[in-house]
Amino acid sequence: MAGVNGVGGGGNVQQTRSSGSSEAEKTQVYKDALGSAVNQLAKDKGSVRYLGDSRIEKMKTKVNDEMAKFMQANPNATKEEIKAQADKVISKHQGNTLFEKIRDDNFFNNLMKRRKELLSDMWG
Repeated sequence: MAGVNGVGGGGNVQQTRSSGSSEAEKTQVYKDALGSAVNQLAKDKGSVRYLGDSRIEKMKTKVNDEMAKFMQANPNATKEEIKAQADKVISKHQGNTLFEKIRDDNFFNNLMKRRKELLSDMWG
């Protein structure tokens, strides 16, 4: 019977989607994207926009954890899918880290203003 599809039918019926890449190559895709993002952040070192080493390390840890979960949940993901997910995850955590820095900077700025007010009230 020609044209039969099903169990034992066509050779392409039961193929699974595979990217043909090893796990190490797939992991390297998102690590390269993360490295590129971190290098971009490092260019701001010394300026007010710099997030700080500890914040960047925390962001890297969060991205690595989330991408490890993605890789485990999607073992047949292609390099392109991994890169797209990595870009999305990096952007999310980079935005969250930037928001935290702005929040902290504003808090400490307001704290110092209040300190100056109290000092001027005490000492005239």
